[in-house]
Amino acid sequence: MRVGVPKETAPGEERVALVPDIVARLDGIDVVVEHDAGIAAGFDDDAYTEAGGTIVDDAWRGVDVVVKVAKPSSAEIQRMHDGQVLIAFLQPLTD
Repeated sequence: MRVGVPKETAPGEERVALVPDIVARLDGIDVVVEHDAGIAAGFDDDAYTEAGGTIVDDAWRGVDVVVKVAKPSSAEIQRMHDGQVLIAFLQPLTD
């Protein structure tokens, strides 16, 4: 299984869906992290690679699961493909 961690695009969102400590615990799961996805939360790319993740330019492409904090934007929804799973706070009562 391949999991993607994209940069959050919601204004003011500084969290990241997976921190390096959790990436290190996901044995047998290929985790790809978008370049600088964790910077606002205090985690640089080196922390993710040391934890076993791979830094990529596009964490939506070629992954089975996308993990986010904020709900995806319309543009992000358009990037999803059939069969891809999204794990995020979707806020169904506000949209």
